[in-house]
Amino acid sequence: MFTRDSCKTPEMQKHMEIMALHRYYIHTTLMKQRFEEELAKGEFLVTEHEDPMKNIICTGINLGAMPVGTYMKYWYGGLYVVCEGWKDIGLSDSVVDGLLADPKIETLRRFRNAAFHFQPDYLSQKHVEFLSTEGSDRYIIDISEELGRWFLKYIKERSGVTKPTNNC
Repeated sequence: MFTRDSCKTPEMQKHMEIMALHRYYIHTTLMKQRFEEELAKGEFLVTEHEDPMKNIICTGINLGAMPVGTYMKYWYGGLYVVCEGWKDIGLSDSVVDGLLADPKIETLRRFRNAAFHFQPDYLSQKHVEFLSTEGSDRYIIDISEELGRWFLKYIKERSGVTKPTNNC
């Protein structure tokens, strides 16, 4: 079995937990990549109405219903799961910990809840709350990048690899 319980030492159990958390992180990076691809297409943007407010409302509806919105919600929600796991297994890094101490983490938690738990409103206030928080776009990128930096450093330190190779 490939479980924590099958590990012979506490160090190996911790490593197993970190690699399991890394798997969740990898899932978020795939959602981020798909989100960025869909965002670049711009297909969800509505500009044909004379009334700018109608364009904004229609764009918002499209954002919720089209792939771009799905990928964003799964990226953001999944990233909160990684943050939660980070705390649960007792990892520490001054930059990551600083980001997780930001009050925006609570609105990201609620965003995750709205992404993965049924919400009776088409446009959940929990999504609106995080998305309308000043700096939330930069915050989500910073968390994603800093977790990636930490995982890459962790893996390199344990593998002896100093640069990427084509070998598995």
